[in-house]
Amino acid sequence: MKPTWVAVLLLAASCAAPAARKPDVFIPIQPAEPSVFDVDSVADSETRRYQIPEDFFRGPPRGAFINPEPQITEYIDPLWPVVHVAEIVRSMVAPRSWEDPRRALYVVRDELVVRHAADVQERVANLIDTLKSHRSKLIRFRAWPVVIPAQGGVGIERLERVSGGLAGVFEMSDLRLLDPKAFSRTSASATPNIFVFVGQASQVLVRQSKVLIEGYEPREDGPAQIGVLHHGLTLNLRGVPNGPASEALLIDVTLERRNLQSIRDLPLGAGIVHRPELAESRTSGRFVVAPGRAILLVPHATPGASLWAEALAIEAETVDLEERDK
Repeated sequence: MKPTWVAVLLLAASCAAPAARKPDVFIPIQPAEPSVFDVDSVADSETRRYQIPEDFFRGPPRGAFINPEPQITEYIDPLWPVVHVAEIVRSMVAPRSWEDPRRALYVVRDELVVRHAADVQERVANLIDTLKSHRSKLIRFRAWPVVIPAQGGVGIERLERVSGGLAGVFEMSDLRLLDPKAFSRTSASATPNIFVFVGQASQVLVRQSKVLIEGYEPREDGPAQIGVLHHGLTLNLRGVPNGPASEALLIDVTLERRNLQSIRDLPLGAGIVHRPELAESRTSGRFVVAPGRAILLVPHATPGASLWAEALAIEAETVDLEERDK
């Protein structure tokens, strides 16, 4: 009798459990558009020189993580344009290939010297033409933390694997259906508009939970330098148009996460030192994003991470320099 009763109870329990509701609509991922600046080349290297004049860029000097605001400085290095172009080329044109010892990229006076295969040289020239044709343009970035519903009327068709997670490019209108609250005007979690020049690197603090002090460094000429650890999310972005005449943008994105797991007590001669232990992870990829579309980045779960959101939607578009504040 006991086996019969167990079978009946299990059957009753399975009947009582509600079935998970399947989404009524799946938002489709958009076909991946190839980057015109990516190529795998094993051909022999050749050396070419590209002259970058002092007036190549419009406006004041710019560098990594600097907003497009006038920089007050007494001295402007006349070589900053060619150095800046070198940084962009290294980041956006076949980035992994520069680790090959046969390849090289360096600056001599106002010239960018590139030693690489012929097909990569063509893409370097293409990128320089792209930067030249977009000197009066900015890229506007914005990001939204998004919650992917486990049950509901809208679901995601599929996502592609990237380093440290999953990702895909979607129509912005479809993502708004996925999590309407995230994109509402009253949402406090979205980042403000982030404006950078074409090719300029940007670093955005999406969310910061805590700032932790980690030791100090003594100095002979002044007070000690306090060591600081940032606990939260940092988004690193760089973008260029996908060719001189393209309306799509090639976006290189990395999401860094630092989560506080524990605080260790280290007994020292002077007393107990509280040392924070952080879990760090990165999710990164390169995407070509057409107007009206956005990247959906889904990091892998990290032990000890707070469930701030399951994904991050990133939108990018080019705007004229004069229209920045409109």
